[in-house]
Amino acid sequence: MVWGCQICVRFEVESKQTTMAARVIHFGIDACYRLNVLQSAGYDIVKCGNLVQFRAALDAEADAILFDDSDGSVPETLICLARSRCSTPIVLFPNHARAYPMNEVDLVVPTLTPPQEWLLDVANLIIRSRQIRACSQILQEESGQLRRESAAVLEKSGEEWNDRAKNANATRT
Repeated sequence: MVWGCQICVRFEVESKQTTMAARVIHFGIDACYRLNVLQSAGYDIVKCGNLVQFRAALDAEADAILFDDSDGSVPETLICLARSRCSTPIVLFPNHARAYPMNEVDLVVPTLTPPQEWLLDVANLIIRSRQIRACSQILQEESGQLRRESAAVLEKSGEEWNDRAKNANATRT
């Protein structure tokens, strides 16, 4: 079974395949034993029990942020904080009685969703996010190279223009 803990990402720049364990940040009460499911699937989990731990976890790289609000204890503002601090995908295990800022969440996993289903959804979300980041990195590198080339051409054309101006002044005198 391939669920997403060991995610294979192909980086075209280096033309090699790299397998990386997915690192997820978890906040909330694990009443449904989802952390055990994630760990058995091979995910690296950073458990956060309070706001201080959560803010510290946001400062490090992560592939996804999971909010387990099945007991209704996760503050809505925490989801907004996560979205404002990083572009990491946010997965929500909601409380059926609460409303959430859905525009801040990338994946909502309904309460009775079987683990094999939500694990696959989380893995696909992480793969898609990694692909987007890899493409973004390639575009940033290409953009940097084009800026350097443009600056070199601009500098060369400026030198040529100065040379022409000097030659024009020399022929006038």
